[in-house]
Amino acid sequence: MFQDEKAYEEIMRSHFPAVKRFLIMKLPSVQDAEDAFSTTALRVWNYLCSARVESVSGLIFTIARAVVAEFYRNQKLATVSYDQDEAVVDYASDSGSGAEGIVQEIDQSILRQLINSLPEQDANSIRWRYLDGLSVKEIAKLLNKSEGATATAIYRSRLKLKELILKQHDR
Repeated sequence: MFQDEKAYEEIMRSHFPAVKRFLIMKLPSVQDAEDAFSTTALRVWNYLCSARVESVSGLIFTIARAVVAEFYRNQKLATVSYDQDEAVVDYASDSGSGAEGIVQEIDQSILRQLINSLPEQDANSIRWRYLDGLSVKEIAKLLNKSEGATATAIYRSRLKLKELILKQHDR
């Protein structure tokens, strides 16, 4: 049984920035994402207190996905349309300043749009690997796949993103 508040704080520090980013990407407003984040954090704590867990990151993202699904079920939305530009997500630690910063912000905005245009599993693979810095092994646990299949999926997702970037560049 998990009752160590300090260990939970460490889990929060190491895993929850990625979860917060995930929720902001999936929900229509930042406020909805913050509410979902609180719900996710509480459910993770309750689960950790009641059962032994092999993969904490897998548990956290499973609960976060369930909270997102619950949100849309409760909203009774048949389709979800989300303009990513409504949410402010900082993928880079420093966007620079002046003209350089503006160009970099535009590039980040275009990259976010292109990542969001990928199928969900491809977009998540790219985010987890390159934005959140998860290892192939950690992503494999999240996806319930072998490491080899996960590495191949990430590679193919990268190729799809590269193709979209080249198409965007040719415009």
